[in-house]
Amino acid sequence: MDISEQLKIKGNECFKQKLYNKSIHFYTLAIESNPENSILWSNRAQTYLNLHKY
Repeated sequence: MDISEQLKIKGNECFKQKLYNKSIHFYTLAIESNPENSILWSNRAQTYLNLHKY
């Protein structure tokens, strides 16, 4: 499993616990590691929506 996938999993775990700022942090690190992965961008966007930051 590559680093971006590991970071995505951490982001998902934080998201489920409603730790949205931590979730964004992990998704951002994952995006930096693998910017071609659209799922990472989508997950981060959903997290921003949950924070009402659009």
